[in-house]
Amino acid sequence: MSKVNKRLIHEVGLDNNLKDYIVKLIVESQFKALKEIIEKGEYESVRLMHLGVFKVNPNRLKKIKENAQRIQSNNRDVQRGQGGEPSSDKE
Repeated sequence: MSKVNKRLIHEVGLDNNLKDYIVKLIVESQFKALKEIIEKGEYESVRLMHLGVFKVNPNRLKKIKENAQRIQSNNRDVQRGQGGEPSSDKE
């Protein structure tokens, strides 16, 4: 954590009669919640006050899913020996 952030957390703690670690937990809680929602994979929009709305672009999500399916398909083909890397046999 930067010195500026530590100083701000300390000042907020002094102003509100809170210990620094409590202020830090409060500040970081919104980002922890955002991370948990993203990790669920439900792709819902999340609003963080004073920062904005974090949401998934439907077109970008579609492309990501298509690319993931293509990669999985290519990996299965390589595992079956049906493509991908050339044979190492030299005649």
